[in-house]
Amino acid sequence: MYRKRLYDAFYPYTNGEGVRIAKNMLSEAYLTDTGKINFDKLMDSYKSHIQLRGFRPYRQKDKKGRFKSIPEAAMIYSFETFISIFLQEIEGRSYREAYVSLGNTDLIINVKGHEYLIESKKYYSPSNFKKGKFNFRIIASDPGITEGIYLVFVDNMVSLEFVKESLETIDGIEIKTYLIRYDEEKEFGLRE
Repeated sequence: MYRKRLYDAFYPYTNGEGVRIAKNMLSEAYLTDTGKINFDKLMDSYKSHIQLRGFRPYRQKDKKGRFKSIPEAAMIYSFETFISIFLQEIEGRSYREAYVSLGNTDLIINVKGHEYLIESKKYYSPSNFKKGKFNFRIIASDPGITEGIYLVFVDNMVSLEFVKESLETIDGIEIKTYLIRYDEEKEFGLRE
């Protein structure tokens, strides 16, 4: 009985999403002929997954048992769950909160010797959105790093013209911005 309680207390929580994703993951389809990741295709697949499943498996409850808004960490965990299945299939590796050049980046992915930096944020404000790109530029200032992914989770209510997907070169670093849209009201029945 004690062993079972200890096991239950320390066993890592899983929500089953990894199994659901793995059933439909054809990882080779997301690689280019040269073995690099085709992030446009991979992100399109992740967006389709989010449109179908939403963030519901990742949301948290308050002390009264009511669902509350999804925290940034849970959104990032959603993406990491998705990308981990892809990496398992192609024998790639990922490193969370890894130190790079002048700071930590959210995620480094290594596939066939090529590293990709991924910075992920939840959209809070226009200045926060812009600042994230420039902070990413500082983190990625290592001479060997020439590209990175800026992944931003954005509520559908945000409709500012400059909050869009883009490919920019900032101080010699190519930064591809992807927006992962969600609907706060649909997901949680509330609006902050």
